[in-house]
Amino acid sequence: MDERQTQIVEGAGLEESRINEDLIAFLNKWSFPAMLVIAVISGGYYLKNAYERRKVARRDQAFAQLGAVEASQAPSVFSLTEIANQFEGVGSVAELARLRAADLHLEAARTGIDPADGVTELSDDDRAFHLEQARGLYRQVLETVADDPDRALIAVNAAFGLGAVAETQEDQDSARTEYERAKTLAESAGFAPLAKVAQDLIEGVGAGDPAPLPSKADLPRLPFEPDPDAAEATDQAPQPDAENPQTPPAEGPATSPATPEDEADAASEQGGDPGDASSGDGQTAPPPAGPSEPPPTEPDDG
Repeated sequence: MDERQTQIVEGAGLEESRINEDLIAFLNKWSFPAMLVIAVISGGYYLKNAYERRKVARRDQAFAQLGAVEASQAPSVFSLTEIANQFEGVGSVAELARLRAADLHLEAARTGIDPADGVTELSDDDRAFHLEQARGLYRQVLETVADDPDRALIAVNAAFGLGAVAETQEDQDSARTEYERAKTLAESAGFAPLAKVAQDLIEGVGAGDPAPLPSKADLPRLPFEPDPDAAEATDQAPQPDAENPQTPPAEGPATSPATPEDEADAASEQGGDPGDASSGDGQTAPPPAGPSEPPPTEPDDG
């Protein structure tokens, strides 16, 4: 009891009351700003996640449309260009679409066939137009990704395309320059096989016309293609006449003409004279109807 009385401090209750009042004042002053900051941080985090999800969905949509166009039997350069313009900056979709469109333009210029239908032949002016379109698309792609090490492979392909365009125009100096650029880009990115390909192309510029492509007859038959020899044999096989059907002759055992020895043996078996086997007019008598049977014998009782 005495010890507790000594611990009593005068004015201790007032001190505790003052602390509570300070806490309440602090909360009244800073609670709203603190809650506002927390709400802003939470909202920003939610918006960031929503933006990332939308960005991923748009990238998936872009690659899906690009894949659908490339998977078609006759990809359209207009569809590829539209995809490139619509999804500019979405991954590398725009650059890949322009590369594919440039390849189609270059192929049309080399083959002289309109890529729209694969049948119509192009004039010289049309082929020159496709070459210029291919050059412009390749150059646009190369300028976009040349300084991006993550997309060095796209840059190498664009440089290869520019070299092919120059070689098609028989501009050997420009072709070597573009292939040299492709080799440098490939070596910088660590693509040794592509660097070797570029070196082979550099050495092949101006070496002469490429070897002719083999004809379809020289190529091996694919599994799903019919055998032309079997089809030709089927066409050459005789077809039955529906109006005058013919019955094939019945097949029987082959027989050889009878010799004098055979006639003598047949006559001896019948118990006659061998000379009787032949008729007076020199013709051979017909053979007996069947083999003669021996007379029946009675059993011996003894």
